[in-house]
Amino acid sequence: MKGKVWVNSFTDESVVDHQYEEARKKIEVVIHPEWPTSRVDARAPVTIALKDGRKFSKELDTPREPTMEELFTRYREAADGVLTSDQTEKSLDLLLKMENLKDVSEVMNLLVFRM
Repeated sequence: MKGKVWVNSFTDESVVDHQYEEARKKIEVVIHPEWPTSRVDARAPVTIALKDGRKFSKELDTPREPTMEELFTRYREAADGVLTSDQTEKSLDLLLKMENLKDVSEVMNLLVFRM
């Protein structure tokens, strides 16, 4: 409804947003008793039923792996408002080469919130 699901989609404001309340009335969650409760597969069946009776269904059985650029974009979006753009880019650079760092304190100092 607002373009994409992101962190701000789960705020108290969003939970009580009238637009979402109306949408929730149109959604029915169906539990599949034939699926094991501890299932680890990624099935995600979705059926959309229109007012005129037509139905459209699709089931994804494997998640789509995000590209590295998509992961970078998500990281930058999550860091926005928490880190400066310089801190974000520096932390991303350090995280990408973390296995070669002798000391992780530099990246931790960027990521730890200080009061």
